[in-house]
Amino acid sequence: MTLTRDSVVRETRRCFGRLLRTFDTLAPGLSSGSPIGRALSIMVLALPVLSTHAGDFDGVPQVLLFFVLTLLKRLETLMLQLPICDDHPEYTVLFEKLAKSQESEGGSEDELPFQNIKTLLLQGDPELLEHFESDDCSCEVPEVWGCQARDYWPVYDAFPNLNRIQHLYLHNSIACPRNLNQVLKNAPSLRTLYMTPRREDDFDHGPGGDLTHAHPEALDVALLERPKKLRHLDVAWFDCRGYESLIGPEGRLSAIAELVHLEKLCIQLCVLYGNSPANLLTPLVDLLPPSLVELALEEWWWDDVDTYDDMEDWIATEKVVHYQGKQEYRAKAVGILEKFALACPGRLPKLRKVSFLTKIPWTWTLEGYVTMQSHFDGVKGLLEGHGVEFLVDEV
Repeated sequence: MTLTRDSVVRETRRCFGRLLRTFDTLAPGLSSGSPIGRALSIMVLALPVLSTHAGDFDGVPQVLLFFVLTLLKRLETLMLQLPICDDHPEYTVLFEKLAKSQESEGGSEDELPFQNIKTLLLQGDPELLEHFESDDCSCEVPEVWGCQARDYWPVYDAFPNLNRIQHLYLHNSIACPRNLNQVLKNAPSLRTLYMTPRREDDFDHGPGGDLTHAHPEALDVALLERPKKLRHLDVAWFDCRGYESLIGPEGRLSAIAELVHLEKLCIQLCVLYGNSPANLLTPLVDLLPPSLVELALEEWWWDDVDTYDDMEDWIATEKVVHYQGKQEYRAKAVGILEKFALACPGRLPKLRKVSFLTKIPWTWTLEGYVTMQSHFDGVKGLLEGHGVEFLVDEV
């Protein structure tokens, strides 16, 4: 159910008057003394004087959605489609009701809703995105897009301070590293943290000050407090230049090697190595925990964003020039991976799959002459010789 689609709201209003009087006050959770029962009773009394033209029904769809969620006592997985901008108060109403649902009013905590939620998925509302991208849309495109962790704390508050949440997925998100620090601190049982980024050229809440040392609210700081919980970590950004301290010391996640139960890791090279060239001298295997089963390395450095923006318009000669200019870089990158492959059997005994992912294929590809995979034949042979699958792909 999407609260911002007009047809859904209209249909809810149409059915409301016909169905409201039919609810059974003796049904579990709907007794006259329950919060939902009281609310429905009030609605029945108010129905004759409500007007669809006066906006009296504007809060009804989200109220009904809240009722449905509240009655699903055993619900374990919840996906919420959130607005891609902040101009939709319908969601604010829903989130406030979700948060207030945790007020037991003297009752048992076992009777509260959402006690069994283990997986929370947040993604932008595709209906809104399609509207803004349509040819007949004359409205101004919002300045801020995506699912923003910092703006939806009422949602998190509705799930006992996230104590029960084990898996959190943020799709198409503009959450910054500081937001993920807040998530980890409020979700002590988190096993999966997954975030795909939406392009955001400038976070509106930079740390300022020293960019070499970790900020107190850096993601790295929160990870160090959760070394025995996290099993799956997959986070990424497009550009964190100027905000490196919100990631960790020297702009890297130094805590990765301390996540002793981490099994799946997808990480950008810039987040793994940071902004100091000296860190590239550290063997890759030393930056990872021995518990890893799957590793995905995304070839992305913060200044790649400029190349990424330009390459769509490149002609053949520009691709060749870029490829030729990356010869030394390719040699270093392949050398790091070959040393990693040699060290894997003794240091990462559980490892079964390694992926190398790139957004800029022309660093590795010369059309008609050199394929991306050809650079990694040695790495592939070493890893597969130890039973580890190796893949190279463009993302």
